Amino acid sequence: DFIRVAKSMGFKVIIDGVFNHTGTEHPAFRDVRAKGKESRFADWYEITSWEPFDYEGWWGFKSLPVFRKDETNGIASDSLREHIFAVTRRWMDPNGDGDPSDGIDGWRLDVPNEVPIVFWTQWRELVKSINPNAYVSGEIWTRAEEYLGSQAFDAVMNYEFAKPAIAWVANREQKLTASEVDRRFAELRLVYPAASIPVMQNLLDSHDTDRIASMIKNPDRPYNERNREQEGHPYDSGRPDPEHYRRQRLLALMQMPHEGAPMIYYGAEVGMWGASDPVNRKPMLWKDLEPYEEPEENFVDKEMLAFYRAATRLR
Repeated sequence: DFIRVAKSMGFKVIIDGVFNHTGTEHPAFRDVRAKGKESRFADWYEITSWEPFDYEGWWGFKSLPVFRKDETNGIASDSLREHIFAVTRRWMDPNGDGDPSDGIDGWRLDVPNEVPIVFWTQWRELVKSINPNAYVSGEIWTRAEEYLGSQAFDAVMNYEFAKPAIAWVANREQKLTASEVDRRFAELRLVYPAASIPVMQNLLDSHDTDRIASMIKNPDRPYNERNREQEGHPYDSGRPDPEHYRRQRLLALMQMPHEGAPMIYYGAEVGMWGASDPVNRKPMLWKDLEPYEEPEENFVDKEMLAFYRAATRLR
């Protein structure tokens, strides 16, 4: 229903594909926990011990059991691979009639570097057979030329765009020069496939980082480091001042005409700020919901919104 309404309004819809792990409440994992080796999903997960029952969790988080991998097919279990392929078909062509217009338009793939690339090659072939124009972007935090092209993805979340951009505009003591930023961007254009450059997912912040305005308020940190208040790092998560917002507008102006596909993390356009997860995931601020309980801390920045509208029109 959502896809139908969104497409009637002119939107394209891209969803998050998490094909590396599940939660512990996933029906397959619950079945494995209950039935052990007798579960029909027993070969899906990286089980390290059946008695007592134990398994690998993503980055050690036991709430996120990871799938078993191999170098032959990437995803080791035949039935799990077929399940993921079925999920892919279901979202891309919901009624299975061969017309993908009623399905999603692409995928953003979670931690794809933790799944051997041979799986993504197989999966990409399926995706493009359903909809050759589907957009596939992987969450890769470093240079990613080995993932771009027919072996895997059309694009990646371009954190390699964000890192020098932030260091140039936000930093004080560790500020990059304009010529160094230009050199880094040029290097990416040289090593990435020509077809990927125009569709790279150019972002500045995301659900995994602190927000742009707060990055600027807390300069001279490695990108996405020392920005979680719960970890005890000194971090000023108060409201940015006009100078910080001026620099954010400069970044937005730099982002919009840059070659690639600009991604705005919700709320940047209305001046939202905050440290990294979970503060950066506060609900969106909407003008028609004002006044909020703390109006001095929560309101739509009309000047910022007008600037983002102008910048996107410029693009």
